[in-house]
Amino acid sequence: MFERSGSTLVTFQLPQTLDLSKLHFKIIGSHTDSPVLKLRPITIYGPSFNCNQIQVATYGGGLWNTWFDRDLTLSGRLYYKDEDSIIKTKLVHVDRPIILLPNFCIHLRNSDERDFIKFNKERHLRPIIALNNIDNKK
Repeated sequence: MFERSGSTLVTFQLPQTLDLSKLHFKIIGSHTDSPVLKLRPITIYGPSFNCNQIQVATYGGGLWNTWFDRDLTLSGRLYYKDEDSIIKTKLVHVDRPIILLPNFCIHLRNSDERDFIKFNKERHLRPIIALNNIDNKK
């Protein structure tokens, strides 16, 4: 077995008795491309409309309109510096939903827009990560 960059895995098995004159082999490859929202380097966007959002970039051919109004979690590879300023990596997964992609209010769309949701990936795919606590009693 061979692992590269923590994300590529190559493995093979040889028979117990190996006759090189009769050696035949097959190579099978696989590639998966799951659509994801990747965090951008400058992540926090806001505050805007009394909430903080995160900046994301789309990856893969997602059906993004199906992602609206769903609780989402965060997971992936985290790069950080340890106490000796050595860059390390760790796989992380937040096991509870902490972000949400809000949908457009249905009463702010006409019937044509309801049939075909038109959105801008840069502006409308910004998950909400926190609401701002604003005291209006000043």
